[in-house]
Amino acid sequence: MFRLLLRSGADITEFNTVRKHLSSVKGGRMARAAYPARVWALMLSDVPGDDPSVIASGPFSPDPATYGDARKVLVERKLYDAIPDAVRAHIEAGVSGRIPETPKPGDPALERVSLAVIGSNRVAIDAAADAARKEGVGTVRILPGFLRGEARECARAFVKELRKAKASAFKGRAVVLIAGGETTVKVRGKGKGGRNQEFALSAAVEMDGMPGMAVLSCGTDGVDGPTDCAGAFADGTTCSRAAALGFSPMDHLDRNDAYPFLQALSDLVVTGPTGTNVTDIAIGIAVPLETG
Repeated sequence: MFRLLLRSGADITEFNTVRKHLSSVKGGRMARAAYPARVWALMLSDVPGDDPSVIASGPFSPDPATYGDARKVLVERKLYDAIPDAVRAHIEAGVSGRIPETPKPGDPALERVSLAVIGSNRVAIDAAADAARKEGVGTVRILPGFLRGEARECARAFVKELRKAKASAFKGRAVVLIAGGETTVKVRGKGKGGRNQEFALSAAVEMDGMPGMAVLSCGTDGVDGPTDCAGAFADGTTCSRAAALGFSPMDHLDRNDAYPFLQALSDLVVTGPTGTNVTDIAIGIAVPLETG
């Protein structure tokens, strides 16, 4: 199911709508199982807005979505006929009321639950901004929630923002943009990569030949798609360096094959699993070059 949803381009809300209705713990069902025990849940957020009902698919939160909503996601993503028969039968049983729904607002099982978000993407990007300022960067701009939608389109928009920031910066003083969130990838080919690698490759195409600009895009969990890297780095020389090795950036982008492209350039970022996940961070740096 996860792979089908991922390849369809489903966003995190759609993922959770489906997952909550295929799980015995998500969508408030863990709270129901724990009742009447008192529960304190300390949460690391990997979702925009840090909504506890979305984090980890909300095991201790009410679920406003229904089995009908889950079916709607699968139908609209053209997955309903592709899912296993047992999954489809389970969803139909829920839609018809033959099995219980997830706990809704006002359910007694939720009254003994206390929730606290102790880490999030905003915490991570604020820490990155503090680190940049300590390095003496001229200007630091934070773009919370900027990373959403298709990775390649988001990368183009990010580079556009970086170019605007560079144009208004003082000569010789670096400007840094830091964005957070999580993009999606509509899989068009059979290549190897992940959303952060695709973001970096798309940014490389946008920055081709532009001096004094670089972009880094990484997952905070250290894992980007079905690969061994967290993400990748790109700058204005990425495409020309690749061309010298016989690689076409657009060919690899069209095939969702960013990994071998960036690996050949030694531009992958490999951290190993970090043990936490507060979604992704993209960092862009631009230095207006001295002239004359």
